[in-house]
Amino acid sequence: MLGSIAVIGAFYASETSGSSNRKQILLTEILTALLARDYTYVIYHPVDPAGMDEDIINILKRHGFIDISGGGEAPIYAVEMKSPIVLFRDVEACIKTPLTRTPELSKLSMMRTTSC
Repeated sequence: MLGSIAVIGAFYASETSGSSNRKQILLTEILTALLARDYTYVIYHPVDPAGMDEDIINILKRHGFIDISGGGEAPIYAVEMKSPIVLFRDVEACIKTPLTRTPELSKLSMMRTTSC
């Protein structure tokens, strides 16, 4: 079975305030929503040249996207999401309020700190 395919034409995020990794967070949120809707593949084909900036391309590559355009003028990136793998480097930064204040998370955080 092939599965559903989502196409992203662009995504933009202001880096002027707040978190320094807004583009990363935005793509993660988009992919999470698509996984929840059982999409198997995602294609990133920017409709605007701004969508091809170096930051976005690096973020796509970190998420497993590969260039499938065959070296064309306008790259097309794709990722297969049948078996996603999630690694958390900084769990406290990824978990949203009010879960950040739960006793269970505090215990896990303490265990991680003492085992490093």
